[in-house]
Amino acid sequence: MIKSELSKYAYQPTVSIIMPTYESDIRFLQEAIDSVRGQLYQKWELVIVDDASAGIENIQKQIESYNDPRILFHKNQSNKGIAETLNIAIDKSSGEYISFLDHDDRLHVLALYHLVKTLNKVGKKDILYSDEDILNEEGQRTQPNHKPAFTLENIRRSNCVNHYLVINRIIGDKVGWYRPEFSGAQDYDLILRIMDALDSVDHIYHIPEICYHWRKSPQSISYSPLNKSHVNDTAMRALNEHLDRNKLSLRAIPSKEFGYFDLVKKG
Repeated sequence: MIKSELSKYAYQPTVSIIMPTYESDIRFLQEAIDSVRGQLYQKWELVIVDDASAGIENIQKQIESYNDPRILFHKNQSNKGIAETLNIAIDKSSGEYISFLDHDDRLHVLALYHLVKTLNKVGKKDILYSDEDILNEEGQRTQPNHKPAFTLENIRRSNCVNHYLVINRIIGDKVGWYRPEFSGAQDYDLILRIMDALDSVDHIYHIPEICYHWRKSPQSISYSPLNKSHVNDTAMRALNEHLDRNKLSLRAIPSKEFGYFDLVKKG
């Protein structure tokens, strides 16, 4: 039924799914790739760029085992960091929309269906994002995060977008995609800069469906914010740059809750 519905949509863009890898757990990497290959909407490409992993042979072997022409693989000869690796992958992609999947996370089987359905219903948007949940250590789905519609107030408190993030290539190219100096909070910085380039937040749209499953692991923020506490400082710097670009007499300071900020008057 869904495949029949998809065939009737007038707008069927190619969606590029960007996946940076580094010292990937092969089991989780396989799950991530399988979640893309299992999408009911099939007009996608998966661009995987490895950032000079020591275990690159195992990663490359796993990827090549699929023998799927929609999966593109590139390996950095030296470690570039997350932001530059994402930019390399985007440069190698060809889709009209760019989306992102971490190497140990999973997409819901209907993720791209909900994306394309939304684009046909409300028209082209510059940023789209969905609800998400967390995969616990047993791989069970927990902690569903049903997000609100996009507002300036929300994005100036935290990265309320997070996963599943989808960006129109045109606007991404316009603002220059990721900045290496904001690695760790690169998505938040990019969203803020895109927002500043738009004439209305109406170009940003929330898909009220869980499209993304974020794995809880000892390395992830979903497991313990202390593991990546530097992210808060980088995100706050990105937010303060946004406030300065908009000539607002405000500055961001850390809130009591990790990942959130309060705005106070300068001076």
